[in-house]
Amino acid sequence: MSDRPGMSRRGFLAAATSAGALFALEACSGGHSGTAARRPQTARTRPTKSARRLAAQRPDLAKAEGSDLIPQIEHIVVVMQENHSYDSYFGMLGRGDGFTLDQHGAPTASNPDALNKPVRAFHMANTCQSHALSQNWNSTHIQWNNGAMDGFVRSPSGPAAMGYWDNTDVPYYYGLANTFPVCDRWFASCLGQTYPNRRFLLCGSALGSINTIIGQADLPQP
Repeated sequence: MSDRPGMSRRGFLAAATSAGALFALEACSGGHSGTAARRPQTARTRPTKSARRLAAQRPDLAKAEGSDLIPQIEHIVVVMQENHSYDSYFGMLGRGDGFTLDQHGAPTASNPDALNKPVRAFHMANTCQSHALSQNWNSTHIQWNNGAMDGFVRSPSGPAAMGYWDNTDVPYYYGLANTFPVCDRWFASCLGQTYPNRRFLLCGSALGSINTIIGQADLPQP
């Protein structure tokens, strides 16, 4: 439920959707994103850390193991987006497995570029990202790098892959994330493009497809 007295989930979602749409129109009216210097942390952007539950720990220790908590859930809404990580949207949320911050409140996360120079996570200049992030078969395998997860900048996505937003940029998403549960350990089913992953979401298989383009051979490129 929303923190506002008398507001239902449906009312909150409707209000948040309207506010988010207006915000997106205003934010995209000019300018471009890039590796601009990150804005200083303020009271609005600085996250507050909350205690994390241990693996396999019950959500409510006051209730007996096996207590049925499902009736508390009224609706389940699945929102599937793409091209962005949890950190990109919610790294500064202060909930979940987001950014680790330094003494100045800036993220410590980084990825090396082609010259092995680290590119740190940076606050995007605005919400209109000008550089497309690549998620095709080859790019995602460069990014994955056999589990090292350090190839995002070396892939065609470039430094833009290290950009992130906070609650001053996307208040609609932060409003939802601060009101409802979030999944901070959710990974793509297929190291590939949109259609294969949406097929996985709907039916648990992409039937061998790795790309989105209709008619393109579903084979890894050399």
